[in-house]
Amino acid sequence: MKFDVRVSEKLLQDGTLDTKDYEKYLKELPDESANMSYISVFDEETEQDAETTEPIEGLTFISG
Repeated sequence: MKFDVRVSEKLLQDGTLDTKDYEKYLKELPDESANMSYISVFDEETEQDAETTEPIEGLTFISG
């Protein structure tokens, strides 16, 4: 748990986690770059999509 990225920065600042131990841990992590996939986060909006004014199914917005 001490190497969890969500808490490691705080533990390093507090001195609870030794910088050398943390750096050693990071260097020992396996290279998983061969297992990565690229995903598109933002799709380009087509002209037809830009003109659509119908609500998107599954989304409900209530104002007021």
